[in-house]
Amino acid sequence: MIAVECSVYIDDKGNEFFVSDGLSMGEYRGTFIRNPSGKTHRVKSRYMPMVRSAAKAQKNLDSYAKRHGLQKKVQEGDKGE
Repeated sequence: MIAVECSVYIDDKGNEFFVSDGLSMGEYRGTFIRNPSGKTHRVKSRYMPMVRSAAKAQKNLDSYAKRHGLQKKVQEGDKGE
């Protein structure tokens, strides 16, 4: 198993976009959104389908974030590199 660097993005409304396996118990990965109140749901988009690879799901999210101007969230412990 290869470790994948997971990036979290945030939009101007404070919603966080991240990769997770949701309820699939590790079988699939997709992009999910968590609003400021904590409610989480899957982003349903033809550009971000559920896939078997965490790396592919992250690549889909990275592309989506770039197209939509999302900002990368600095995670605790990051040095902002």
